Amino acid sequence: MEASCHAAQPASGADLRERRRYIELTATRVEGPGGMFAYLTETFGDPAFSVDTRDGIDEADATRLPPAAHTHMSWAFTEPGLYEATFDASVEVDEDTRVDFASPGAVRFAVGIDSCGIEGAEDAVGLDGGHADLTANLDAPGGAIEILYDEQRGEASTPSRTWIRTT
Repeated sequence: MEASCHAAQPASGADLRERRRYIELTATRVEGPGGMFAYLTETFGDPAFSVDTRDGIDEADATRLPPAAHTHMSWAFTEPGLYEATFDASVEVDEDTRVDFASPGAVRFAVGIDSCGIEGAEDAVGLDGGHADLTANLDAPGGAIEILYDEQRGEASTPSRTWIRTT
């Protein structure tokens, strides 16, 4: 049986935007000295967890958004130290079709410690205040998981170069 040339071609960002239903960012790995949580605060202060490592990592550790949207996640950690969370991104094209469109992206958190002296973080962008959004960029070549932050709202930072400091 001969393979279709069209089936082997990756969809472009514009193609995915025209046919998409939502984008899903899924945590696939979390390393650190304790538990990590990503959540939204709902009505009356109740947390709605997108990522909760207390029970391990699985397909439930995800958040869904319409393309070009963002959400204001809060992050919590049970112990100080270095954490690294890896995310995959996919697009739901229709009810039966999901397309992975970006290489996994890692977000690093320095919790309760100074990230300035950490080996490998010399050229990283350190965020220690303000606002930052984890997002999926359909227009980047091959797709990309990025962090957009206050000071450079139009200039995304790739997660491999971003440290988020929490104190």
